Amino acid sequence: MKAYIYLAMLPLAVSCIGANKMQEEFVETSPEECLVIDGKTIFTFERDKCQESYSPERNEFRIGDDSMSNYYAFKAESALGATGSTVMGDLSWTTDVDVRYKLGMEYKIVKSKGELRWLWCRRTRTGLVVRVIE
Repeated sequence: MKAYIYLAMLPLAVSCIGANKMQEEFVETSPEECLVIDGKTIFTFERDKCQESYSPERNEFRIGDDSMSNYYAFKAESALGATGSTVMGDLSWTTDVDVRYKLGMEYKIVKSKGELRWLWCRRTRTGLVVRVIE
């Protein structure tokens, strides 16, 4: 009977290990402003080709190319706190054919460096880096 329980729990344990590995890789290798989903980089900020904005009143971050045809945007329910704190928020981003959304997700601030904040949603295996421009 114990063997069945262990076998039933194996996929859960493997997925947790995979999610933790993705988070560690995201924190260690992600450049300035970027969006990573399931270990795949969706968007990377390039200073000479992109723009960024931050509205402290709305707790909203937008990072996109100069034409804003490719972008990601994050609207937090509250101001971002210190490393280790969590925040609920809505994420949107462009693909080649449409705009995608992940609404009402919890993000943990897993790293802070100057104005940059690395946010990770374990549930959706989504990471993003935003700049709190002061």
